[in-house]
Amino acid sequence: MLAGAGASLKMRNVLLENCSTTGRGGAVCVRDGGQLDAEFVSVLGCSAELEGGGVYLGRKSRAQVRDSVFHDCTAGDGGAFHLLNATLSAQRVSMHLNTAVTSRGGALNGVEGSRISVRDHSRFENNSSPDYGGMCNVEDVSSLKLSDGVTVSG
Repeated sequence: MLAGAGASLKMRNVLLENCSTTGRGGAVCVRDGGQLDAEFVSVLGCSAELEGGGVYLGRKSRAQVRDSVFHDCTAGDGGAFHLLNATLSAQRVSMHLNTAVTSRGGALNGVEGSRISVRDHSRFENNSSPDYGGMCNVEDVSSLKLSDGVTVSG
């Protein structure tokens, strides 16, 4: 699925399984300035050769994700999510067994001023990366905020 520059994508009660790309965003690619609103979405076994095995968020993009699962997604960077100067707000999400196969951010990878907020009993389990941030990598003035009962293990 692709949300083009400035476009909006809404998903509710959706299963995205075994999606893949040789580029960015194995299941969903939100281009520059786009918006994603996802609720009760399962992203399972998706992959991207470059970034964002589950979801790629381009410059100035925004995503709100609630009550969703990201399982067994892989990418070069950002197994479940890769953000490039983008914003992610996640509530009650589960991210497990996601892998960055090349370098950074097993579940989440935020670069170039990205803002990531995860809360409300979200869970991260057994995510991995060979270099930086098995669960999450943030760099280049990016930020990560975990609150309200978030659990990280494995």
